Amino acid sequence: MNLTSVFVSGVSGATLGAKVDTVIGAWFGGVGAIPGAIIGGAVGGICGSFGASWIGVGTVDMIYER
Repeated sequence: MNLTSVFVSGVSGATLGAKVDTVIGAWFGGVGAIPGAIIGGAVGGICGSFGASWIGVGTVDMIYER
């Protein structure tokens, strides 16, 4: 094999590998998005409700000087 064929085969292999990895990565990303959205929504909702409650109680206490 000469240097040109080694270079062309390396570039071809890298291009094919990148295309395959892109398809597989997109599939895994799509599959992971569903549980990620569910978990993120639950955690965000819980943290948001506790945070807002804490801010609300602090504001009322500050207004009424408790």
